[in-house]
Amino acid sequence: MTEPVVERQVEIGKVSGLHLRPVSELVELAKSFSSQIILEKEGRTAEADSIIAVLSLGVEQGCTITVRARGSDAAQAVEAISSFLQEKQEQCSDHGED
Repeated sequence: MTEPVVERQVEIGKVSGLHLRPVSELVELAKSFSSQIILEKEGRTAEADSIIAVLSLGVEQGCTITVRARGSDAAQAVEAISSFLQEKQEQCSDHGED
């Protein structure tokens, strides 16, 4: 039996991109799940549990990334990572960083 794959697209609209601090938080969150979590931007992929890999994607304002997970807690992982990215955008918006 194959493990379920769940994915969701997230638009990076309000944040200026993912830099070291939020990426390190995202990586720690990703490591809390047993599923393999992949981020994809414009055909390039990175495992979400690697700071270097995520930073190398060059996630910037205005791009859309796909959050994809495979495993027993894939749905929860995709929801958590997507929510994390949305919360970071709201925090930037609350601080006037458009």
